[in-house]
Formats: sequence, C-alpha cells, structure tokens
Amino acid sequence: MPQGPYRKPEKLLPVNCVEEEYLYVAMQRCECGGAFEHDRQSLLKHGETACDELTMHCIQCSKPRTFVFDISAFFGKLENYGRIVKPSQLFDAAEWLGVAALFLRDSERHGGEEKRMMLAEADFCLDQVLMFYAGEGDMPVPGAYFHQPEHKLPEGREKLLSKAQVLKLKERTAPAREKQKERDKEDGGDN
Repeated sequence: MPQGPYRKPEKLLPVNCVEEEYLYVAMQRCECGGAFEHDRQSLLKHGETACDELTMHCIQCSKPRTFVFDISAFFGKLENYGRIVKPSQLFDAAEWLGVAALFLRDSERHGGEEKRMMLAEADFCLDQVLMFYAGEGDMPVPGAYFHQPEHKLPEGREKLLSKAQVLKLKERTAPAREKQKERDKEDGGDN
C-alpha cells in the first residue's frame, strides 16, 4: 500500500491511446530507482479536457505517484479507438524505434504467446514511428526528434529511421498481426 502524501501531477500528458499511457508509465522510475505498480485508474475532467488519471506507487519504496493523461485525441470518438491518429507527443520517433527494437530483441528469447505479445508491442511502436513520416517521404518530418540533443539524430543514425528500414522491421512483426487477425475473425470481428 502506498505511503506518504498524495501529490497531483504538474502537467497533463497528451496521449493517442491507453497503450501509450501504460508504456509511458512503464518507462518511468521513482526517485529511488524503482518501477511503478498500478493502484487506480480514473476518468476525470481537467477543465474541459477529458483525462485518465493513473495512481501508482513505487514497488521499492512505496512512494505514490500520479500521472494524468490528456485523452482528448480519442475519448468519446469511437472512430479513433484503437487507431493512432497523429504523432505521439510523449515519445519522439527515435524513442519509439528504440522501444520497438527492445521488444523485437526480447521476442527472440521467448516462444508462443509471450513472443507474440512482444511482437505485437513492437508492431505498435513501429506504427507510432510511421506517424512521423509525411506522404512518400523516406525520413521523419522536421520536429520528429524532439527529445534528442539539438532535436537531431546522432550522426550516422539516419539510416535507422529511414522508412524502408522501419518497414523492414515491420516485416518481423507480421506474425503477431496475422495471429490477431485470426483471433478477431474467431471473435466475429472483421479486421
């Protein structure tokens, strides 16, 4: 059980989907270095903005932490559920690619359902990367590296984020997409 005073977050974190919320929290660490565990999730309004509040606690020191996400990109818009409609504002293109690479690497160490889930996570991250490309462009749009030093990729890393390279990585996640299509069909879905 968390201990200590409850603190409201300082700012709203804009997200495109619930999955982005949980990935963001999973990548955060407490001041002591511990990861966070979920206590409660609440829908609320911050002014006119629909928000998702996640109350967590550190698994090492029990210190509470609250994250409040701006969910206006999809909340109340049925057509946007399960779709990424604009580039992320929490993770830049290079960060999404890095997380995808971690899921791909870890998927090689597992089999069965665990491997499929990791490939599905990698596929989700790669879809997020692809939101940073405009039209037929082979590189992400200016501003896609907003968390990188000087908002640029380190020298020699450009090829990693070429659209051709990202699409090549998506080929590795195809088994997860195919398995999901099968499940959707069995459940009566049309995806």
